[in-house]
Amino acid sequence: LWPPFALSLSQPRCPLTDCGQSVRTPRVLGGSPAAIEAWPWQVSLQYRKEHICGGSIIAPGWVLTAAHCFKDKAETPSPAGRHREGRGLPPHPGSL
Repeated sequence: LWPPFALSLSQPRCPLTDCGQSVRTPRVLGGSPAAIEAWPWQVSLQYRKEHICGGSIIAPGWVLTAAHCFKDKAETPSPAGRHREGRGLPPHPGSL
């Protein structure tokens, strides 16, 4: 029982037309519009006015996000809502 199972894991199968192509879409499927006030702790991390990542306000002046959001962009502002802008901070030294 084990050798065929191990063999199937070591030989991934995918159609030739789909290999290496992302299945992600830039849209939320099945979602609905929300008022900005509905999620007041959610922020958009932006670089040159373009959304790059999301984050969550965890304390006054602190936003938690993924470390990869700041790769090559150590000083990225994070507007909270549509009217306030935070100052950029460098990533935590222990981040990857």
